[in-house]
Amino acid sequence: MHILTDYLVFVIVGILFTIIGVVIPKYKLYWLIAGLNGRPKGDIKKFNLRYIEKYFGLFMFVLGTLTIANPIFWTLLNREENIGQTFIITILSTVASMFLFGGINRRKIYNS
Repeated sequence: MHILTDYLVFVIVGILFTIIGVVIPKYKLYWLIAGLNGRPKGDIKKFNLRYIEKYFGLFMFVLGTLTIANPIFWTLLNREENIGQTFIITILSTVASMFLFGGINRRKIYNS
């Protein structure tokens, strides 16, 4: 029963990440993205919000999908003890790739 509740938590968190990844670009909810929501209105016009929303949504969708697949993958391999560590690695690597991707494509982030 303990493993079932753990899986349920991972699935719920993964579904939330996936929903956020779909909802932000579709409904133009850039104010949910940290760092943009506290800026003055005039300052926000400097950014290509559609580009930011699109790729933030993509990263959140991927994170949600990996979060849901993580316990399934390790259960199939009979290595349930790796689920927690892999979840942490997945989150950290996704955040790191977001920063790296943002740094590489910073010219697309700002309006010219």
